[in-house]
Amino acid sequence: MEKITNLKFIDYFEKEFRKLDEVYEEHNNLISLIEKKTKSKISNLEAHEVGSVVFNIEHGLHQYADTLVYKFVDLINSIILSINSKSFSGAIVVSRALYEHFAMFALKTYEYEKYLNEKNYLKLSRELVYWGVSTYDAEIAINYKRTHIMDAIRYLNEYFKSDLEKNPNLEKNFYEDQYNHLSYSTHPASNSLLMYAKKIDEKWNSDGYKAEMTYSFDIDYQNLYNMSYIFNLISNYLVSDLFPKYIENVLKNFSENRDYIVKFFVLNPNHSKEILDLTIDKEKIDKKRKEMGLQDIDKLRFENLN
Repeated sequence: MEKITNLKFIDYFEKEFRKLDEVYEEHNNLISLIEKKTKSKISNLEAHEVGSVVFNIEHGLHQYADTLVYKFVDLINSIILSINSKSFSGAIVVSRALYEHFAMFALKTYEYEKYLNEKNYLKLSRELVYWGVSTYDAEIAINYKRTHIMDAIRYLNEYFKSDLEKNPNLEKNFYEDQYNHLSYSTHPASNSLLMYAKKIDEKWNSDGYKAEMTYSFDIDYQNLYNMSYIFNLISNYLVSDLFPKYIENVLKNFSENRDYIVKFFVLNPNHSKEILDLTIDKEKIDKKRKEMGLQDIDKLRFENLN
């Protein structure tokens, strides 16, 4: 991944937070999670007995994590490149996107583990269909619905609960406030423009009052802190906590219970059909597969199961 060369940022970050070499090591750990492909499979016996419901869950859980690694690597590289080119507004905007994706990942890790433990495969399937279908093809998914970003941001208070308890001086809504600070410098708002206003010189004499405002692309320390805080926090927690949690509590959880889940649907075939009927529009997904040059799935199924 990219490394920071902006001396002002390096000096500030290493004084206020930690050595950047530690951050780069975390970035290397993130890179190690990259997968070229998401591989999933289903046996003919399973396809005959329960259809694709378990396969869809397995594929969705892996695809969600695999694509997230790419997103996080891309966003972190973008922040670094923006800092190096002194495009601090760009770095702040991307830092906000990084914070949003981190918050949503934290919330979904919690929810997916919860749904698996509760055996709520309908909710889990509906969630995973959303992340596997783009907005351009939303008609494929039934009840296509995204989670509002503020639900994810507010969940950070729960995710970082132990940190809040260890630091009683932190405000109750500290993590939501961090998001608001980034938003104020991203949206068409006063902070977004005043970050370029650096100095005012004024004179008042016998002729009257005169004021001069000086502007600059240089970053002020408040915005430097906001951006650095997010960069430091997420670089650390992604690889030290969140991805390990998802791998252990979601992927491994599913893998260890996969045979049980298949048996559950063998004993409850109507529920398997219900989930498929309530998540995907069969006619529209067939049409999409044809547009993509894929074979008729029902024809393939018939040829291999008969």
